[in-house]
Amino acid sequence: MHVIIIVDNMLLQDILADTVQDAFKDLVYIMQGDLYQSMPAFLADNDNDNEAGKDFRIFLLLYCHRRVLNLIFSN
Repeated sequence: MHVIIIVDNMLLQDILADTVQDAFKDLVYIMQGDLYQSMPAFLADNDNDNEAGKDFRIFLLLYCHRRVLNLIFSN
């Protein structure tokens, strides 16, 4: 006996989008943790930060996000 399940295509797209978004968040979290461990002085929040320090942290986080996207879409 075979059971046929009809699933709405939009529902499948929503599930896929949610799954990719969750995986992306997890990868970003892991990569940010690695960055914080390897470069804590650059990434630590500090009231005395100057603009260059803030810009550098933004650059590193954007780089991290780019690396995650490359990992996801490289296959």
